[in-house]
Amino acid sequence: MYPFFMLLSVIVVFSLSTVGLYKEGLNLNHIVILLLTLTSGFFIGARFLNYFVNNSLYHSKQHVLLSLSPLGLSLYGGIILSALVFLVIQKIINVKFWRVLDVLIPSLGAGIIVIRIGCLNNGCCFGRITSLPWGITYPALSNAHKFQINQYGSMALFFPQPVHPTQIYEIAGVFLALVCGYYMHKKYHLSGTFSLIFTVIFSLTRLINHYFRAQIYAPFVSNIFYPVLYSLIILISLMIFFRRINTHATSR
Repeated sequence: MYPFFMLLSVIVVFSLSTVGLYKEGLNLNHIVILLLTLTSGFFIGARFLNYFVNNSLYHSKQHVLLSLSPLGLSLYGGIILSALVFLVIQKIINVKFWRVLDVLIPSLGAGIIVIRIGCLNNGCCFGRITSLPWGITYPALSNAHKFQINQYGSMALFFPQPVHPTQIYEIAGVFLALVCGYYMHKKYHLSGTFSLIFTVIFSLTRLINHYFRAQIYAPFVSNIFYPVLYSLIILISLMIFFRRINTHATSR
């Protein structure tokens, strides 16, 4: 079912983005060029970051680097490379950077929600063991149960333990980021506000959620790489946000 949710996510992002970009005045050719290049950048970036954080799986042939499979993708690799591609392509097709980004980000948020529903259904991206009443217990020999057996041995062999529903936590974080982004955009009436606030809130969600999620990565990736990556993105986004707010205030 996960490939279905990945395809549905792409359809949702493309549909919402196309409508929004058309309202912004982009012609169909520019919309197609923009969305195809960003999508290509996303999947390439997501695959290569996954290769970096899950290197052993590729060496053992469990994942294939040059593959069209929707499995083995790391979200922030796709987002970062797409952002870099957008920096280039927006100059080529001559569009307003922040205004277009404010159209693309809500579409991305909707796509992430669909993907995380797929993750919840597929049993991937699962959380650590929890005793909280909203913990989810996956079936025997699911990905979560196999991880528990690997971590705790025979103690978890016959009894899968409930885990944090980290997929639902992330969905809630996306909704919060969308609401906060919309509120701040209405407050300041400044393009880019929505995108920057969404990035801050969503990255903060990822940072917090990281510590509820079962860590299948090497210690460096779990303990240093991802926390530093999220923190840097939050810091840079806040710096750009406050700089734009100050510039906007002094120019009025």
